[in-house]
Amino acid sequence: METLVKSLQDQFAKHGFNIVEPFMVNDYNNACKYKLNNLGNENAMGLIVGCNKDFWSYFTKYMESLDSIPKDPMNSFCFATIEHVLATNEEAQKHHYDVRYDWNSVQSGKYAHMQTAGHFAGVAYYDRDVMWSIHPVYGLWKWCVGPTSPSTKVGATWRHASKFGESCPLGRDKYKYEGDMFDFFYPIARTSRSVLESIMQNKLNKSTTTTTDSTSSICCSNPTTTA
Repeated sequence: METLVKSLQDQFAKHGFNIVEPFMVNDYNNACKYKLNNLGNENAMGLIVGCNKDFWSYFTKYMESLDSIPKDPMNSFCFATIEHVLATNEEAQKHHYDVRYDWNSVQSGKYAHMQTAGHFAGVAYYDRDVMWSIHPVYGLWKWCVGPTSPSTKVGATWRHASKFGESCPLGRDKYKYEGDMFDFFYPIARTSRSVLESIMQNKLNKSTTTTTDSTSSICCSNPTTTA
């Protein structure tokens, strides 16, 4: 299992997911109403997969690869990345696994409480009273990975939520959201969608620049060639 965990940690890190930690499924099941599948084992090993702010560059590259903005951009990015890693990781192919995403509902039969999984994986302490988890390096974290790209600015709820990070000195500086990433997760100054639109526009600008440069280069290097 150590080989499996290390292999997945290395591959996920190359895609912006630098939190990949194991936990025992029975520990989770003993604490939660909705259980995880042991897949025929007495006590299977689970893995919680997550990321900190370092994922943003990978997310923007993913967005630039698309022709349009998906309804749930963060969910789409997470799903595409996780499914790709699991499908291409040789160690993972040796095992049966059941993937639970944090957007799965109870009704789907694939629900998982991510804070509890993180708690038993030892990467975060979950406080039931405030329903938040605290990571020893990154600070406060929550089950929700991001908004669904609302088309309008949101109000006081997000304004108050942005203050939670300030109350925790752990991760407040190094891992604090800023720039486009802050505006995406806390759409106060502009909407999340406008952030994504600027990313997509940047892709078009790069494409135009690349095409122009390429054409100029061909003409200059071989001026006698005609189309």
